[in-house]
Amino acid sequence: MPISSLIVRCKPEQIEETRTAVRALEFVEITDEQEDNLVILTDTTSSDDDQITWDALNNLPGVIGTDIIYHNFEDTELSHAE
Repeated sequence: MPISSLIVRCKPEQIEETRTAVRALEFVEITDEQEDNLVILTDTTSSDDDQITWDALNNLPGVIGTDIIYHNFEDTELSHAE
């Protein structure tokens, strides 16, 4: 299960809308808030869910971008292209 901590940088005028949208996502928890940044934790069931969650975060209204603080995927099987 991939576990990550991210900073979601938000447009100041859309912070409320972004916070509400982040809370609605599966696998995501807001752990802290600093000015216009949301510190979040993701705990997904697979690498695919992890990527889908990160893409969803980046596509939310008001999100400027995301920065990785921590990412652990050591117990996740990696798929190999053949």
